[in-house]
Amino acid sequence: MSLSHFRGPQHAGASWVAQSDSFVFQIVCSSLAGVTLLASGAESTEVNRLVAAVNNRPITQSEVLNASAMQVQMLVMQTGRSMSTQALEQKIKEIQENALQDLIDRELILHSFKEMGATIRAQHIDDAVTRFIKERFGGDQKKFVQELKNSGMTLQQFRQMQEETIIVQAMRAKNADSVPVFATPAEIESFWRENRALFASPGAVKLRTITIPKLVNGDVSTALSQKTLVGEIHTKLRGGADFGAMARAYSVDSGSEDDGVRGTFKKEELQASLADAAFSVPVQTVSNVIDLGDFYTIIYVDARDEGEVAPLSDPKVEEEVRRRVLQNKRQESVERWLTRLRRDANIRIYE
Repeated sequence: MSLSHFRGPQHAGASWVAQSDSFVFQIVCSSLAGVTLLASGAESTEVNRLVAAVNNRPITQSEVLNASAMQVQMLVMQTGRSMSTQALEQKIKEIQENALQDLIDRELILHSFKEMGATIRAQHIDDAVTRFIKERFGGDQKKFVQELKNSGMTLQQFRQMQEETIIVQAMRAKNADSVPVFATPAEIESFWRENRALFASPGAVKLRTITIPKLVNGDVSTALSQKTLVGEIHTKLRGGADFGAMARAYSVDSGSEDDGVRGTFKKEELQASLADAAFSVPVQTVSNVIDLGDFYTIIYVDARDEGEVAPLSDPKVEEEVRRRVLQNKRQESVERWLTRLRRDANIRIYE
């Protein structure tokens, strides 16, 4: 079944899979909401609060917010609409959760670079900016300038981020390759066995759903009763109630009149929360209540194909496993280097 056939709740027009530009815009705006505090006098004390110090260089809450916001802006500018809503939400969440530690590590790396007496030529920064405009905007300088204006980032800030990114990437690469690494046959086989799902063909799952709106006609006073309703439905299902009958009676999605049947889908065709449930709930079992933002959903897995795992004897599979093992070893080398930088630096984090 194609994605266009999976419409989601018919009465509200929601979808498990479709990504609208407006929704992406809302995600980005909400992720940047903290930065607007900078313009609010009532919150100025909070945003200027000292949260850390690295080698006596203070870091304020506003810097963490700005660093997080600029990373999000760069992410959106780099990916455009190529990243799914769920992937974008997850990436933004990771950026926000790791913002302070990333800022500390960035300061440590930049400090280490400065201590080496190294510099980045302006031409390298110019080349990076030109390459970015070519790859992201097809070489259209005007579109790039307009996107900068829309994001609230100045050209000077953008160039500084490019310079710092070049430094960080170069320093990480230098330390990733600081020691020779190779993958033994035992390491390759162990990785393949422990990560078999990475080398499996796309699985598929046949689903039925019951979808309940959080609000009735947008009335916030119905929120509690709707939450209670979905809880009662779930309890009855777990007690043996017929899923199809409950779907016909209560569900508002497009499968409600067909006993909740929605069809068969590959994992990548579903929102992350639905995919996690659909591929972990035992077959012919009711899931927990899943929160999809404006709706609650309960799924029933009629059948599931887990996909076939490609054998390690396949040269392409073996080469991919080897690549991942070496990648992990290089990352471990970088982490050991960062651990040394953290150990030797004067770092204070304030609650």
